Amino acid sequence: MASLNRSVQDSPARRIMEPDIKQAVLLLDDALNSPTKSTLRLSRNTPGKSGISRRKRDSLVEHSVTHLGESLLRSSRLVDTSMNYDSPELMEFGNADVSASFVAAREPWSNVVDELFVDFQQSLQTHKSEHQIFETVRDFIENCSNVLQLLADIGHKISGKSKVLEKMKWLINERETWRLIYALYKDRLSNQDEMEQGGDRTQAITSHVLSEKEVVQELYKNDCSIRESQLVVDWLEQNALHCEEDQIRMQHYTDKTVAWENTLHQIQNESLNISYSSSRPVLNKLDPDAPLRERKPLHDLDMEDEEKLIKGVFREIRYGRLEEAQNLCFHCGQPWRAATLEGWRLFHDPNYADLSNSSGEKLPVEGNPNRDLWKLMAWNLASDTRLPLYARATHAVFCGHLNALEGVCETWTDLLWAFLKVMIDVRVEKEIRATVLRSYVPLPDEYWQNKLTLPEIFTKIAASKKAAISEGAANPDHIVQTCIILNDIPHLMAKMLEWVPSADAQFLRFMAHLVLFYRSCGFAEIDEVGDSILEAYVKVLMKKGDPQLVACYVATLPQEDQVKLYANFLENITEENERTACLTAAEDAGLDIEVITKRVVENIRNRENVDQPSDLQMEATPEDLIKVSALNWLIFYPSQRAEALFQANAMIRQFLALGRMEAARKAFSKIPVDSIDITVQEFQRGMPYEACQQFDMDSLPYRIASSIREYFCHKAYLDAQEGFSDWFHHFHSAKPIPPAEPAGEVGFTEKVLFDHKRTQYNMELERWKLSMQQQTKMVKIQLHNVLLFPDGGWLVDIHSKDGPLEEEFDDEAKCRLQQMENLRKICIPKIVLLLISMMQSMGDHAECIQLAETIVSEQHQIYKVYTPQKMRELLKKIAESSLELMKNKRDPWGHPITF
Repeated sequence: MASLNRSVQDSPARRIMEPDIKQAVLLLDDALNSPTKSTLRLSRNTPGKSGISRRKRDSLVEHSVTHLGESLLRSSRLVDTSMNYDSPELMEFGNADVSASFVAAREPWSNVVDELFVDFQQSLQTHKSEHQIFETVRDFIENCSNVLQLLADIGHKISGKSKVLEKMKWLINERETWRLIYALYKDRLSNQDEMEQGGDRTQAITSHVLSEKEVVQELYKNDCSIRESQLVVDWLEQNALHCEEDQIRMQHYTDKTVAWENTLHQIQNESLNISYSSSRPVLNKLDPDAPLRERKPLHDLDMEDEEKLIKGVFREIRYGRLEEAQNLCFHCGQPWRAATLEGWRLFHDPNYADLSNSSGEKLPVEGNPNRDLWKLMAWNLASDTRLPLYARATHAVFCGHLNALEGVCETWTDLLWAFLKVMIDVRVEKEIRATVLRSYVPLPDEYWQNKLTLPEIFTKIAASKKAAISEGAANPDHIVQTCIILNDIPHLMAKMLEWVPSADAQFLRFMAHLVLFYRSCGFAEIDEVGDSILEAYVKVLMKKGDPQLVACYVATLPQEDQVKLYANFLENITEENERTACLTAAEDAGLDIEVITKRVVENIRNRENVDQPSDLQMEATPEDLIKVSALNWLIFYPSQRAEALFQANAMIRQFLALGRMEAARKAFSKIPVDSIDITVQEFQRGMPYEACQQFDMDSLPYRIASSIREYFCHKAYLDAQEGFSDWFHHFHSAKPIPPAEPAGEVGFTEKVLFDHKRTQYNMELERWKLSMQQQTKMVKIQLHNVLLFPDGGWLVDIHSKDGPLEEEFDDEAKCRLQQMENLRKICIPKIVLLLISMMQSMGDHAECIQLAETIVSEQHQIYKVYTPQKMRELLKKIAESSLELMKNKRDPWGHPITF
């Protein structure tokens, strides 16, 4: 915080700002200078939001360190850089010129970085109110800082901190972007609220002539573009400060001394032959203008020190630390150089403004009354090509000399800082000269030509001849920052949509949360593009398998997308504990669980079958078992039992059509036996007591009533099939085998033994026949239950007076009716053939003839389900029974023949 306060005092705009403007600057304080909290403490003072514990932190670090050293040695993607990244201050800010947002690679420390997915989700849930949006952004900043701190710990343990952080420049850039968002949009939204509430930012009427300082105060108060530009300048200065905090300073390699001491020593000992004399003749005088006036160099050692000094001074100014730059000049024995950095200060005489001062004491005057003259001289110095480049740039900062500044800018952020400094300087100077009632020294025409707008500035930066700068302008992180500064949300959304296909998981996370931020701020125009970005991020989270994460972000999408995406996520969840966790997460996120689980079952049920068994194979395939297991999604909640019945019926119809009897039985058994009662109870819930007393099945809605009836139809059919299978097995496998007669002549013992076996066989055969008669009787009932199903027939819906007409059915209902009609044509002829086969096997041929009468009966109209081919098969079977009857002295219809 102290460094920012010094920066605020030292910058031209901040020096003259009163509390109203300083309040806007404090927005940047919050974003740029909130110190990274210890990972051993709560990350914020809010319930339920904790930082990274020591145990978790140490485990993450140890897990990453074990695999990191070897990977760093063989990595070919490390960027060579001359910067030194070994300072703890790097944890606050980082270089914003290199991004790895589009480079997706699983590094040994990726488990640490993956913590960001959970941390950002927890930040969203901690601050759910729209009024807490900036608290959320502060948490985002802190989340990035925590992860960067963990990475620093990893780097310390492997002696490769700088290499680790080079890989994480994308994360440093992201943190800087969130800080920029915090500073700019808090100012923008507060200004917008003030305007909506009728706030007046017009210049106040004063009883005295405004000074330069007061004029600029009013300018910053009323002109939001200047105020925002200054916030961006401060942001750029703080980014550079923390990125370069550990650069070597002049104080690190020289003691406090006089200026040009080696040159002084050589001049003082001119007659002596000193051992370290300069390689060239040096100047004769040591005043500041002597090098230019005499056109002679300093001592070689002093030249080297001078170059380091002027670079150090400019660097401190670039960091927004003018006071540090002046201290550096004093330290190196050049107070005159520090004094030249004071002339830009705006003039203000408080004795005119403070008319209430009754003590008569004269207040000190602020600033430079000859600032205009100083500025012209600074312009001339910045234009003098004889001076070192950084010396010219140092004066160019305070006089708006863009050409001199461009020469020392090597990165996108440096050039943006230079353009904004010049733009602000020109805008401030124009306001002063138009308002203050005094004459000023004219400035060169070139100075006034640097009055650029923000869009023009970014266009010029992108067209820079320096490859590093032009490439930096195309960097996704810098494009995002550009759009934020310009407040060009439509263009930002378009670019992010363009990046989605090639973006890695972390960059998608950043873009998704940026979309959520803008939505919270009320930018409705981003909805369509924002949904696409959020959907892409949800698909990434689905691969990670965390239901809390998936549900949280699915809830930010439109209803239809919520159902589609979360249902797709649930399709691959098979463990019951995991399913319960997924439903709990959906409840917490406010998702429509009933619609989603219905979609899950439908999606799985409608999958194409890859494994197609032959007609003789009735076993369930692995795909069938997956479909059956999906029904579990519908039995967690009592309110979904009706839907469970409907979906189970649809699945059973599908299995019966494919001949998968085992799969159909498993699907039927998935429905709990109390489902009918629970369905009725759920429908009666909330009904008046009198209505419940008069309730009957006809009162149920058509969809529920038809599902219950179909459920009983399937039960009848499956019971009949199972009963016949048991009968068939008992008839062919359980029938006693007669003993074999002994061959040839046998003795008495063998004959007695055979008679005993035959007697025992006859007894077992009688028992078997009695058992078969009882079982046949029971199976006949089961088969007839299908053929003679009450109220219209098997798989035939009852259309109550309150039910829909057939033409009113939707596509789903029409498809269901068609499936049931097709199943009737498949299954009823099978049941008839099973019944005939059983009766013929038991010798009940007369009943086969009676069955024919049932089939042709108009009451049941079973004959309508027969095709001509199946009818011929049926008649053939009945003809066989008629022949058997005639062999037994009966007529073809089974009646006794009388003569």
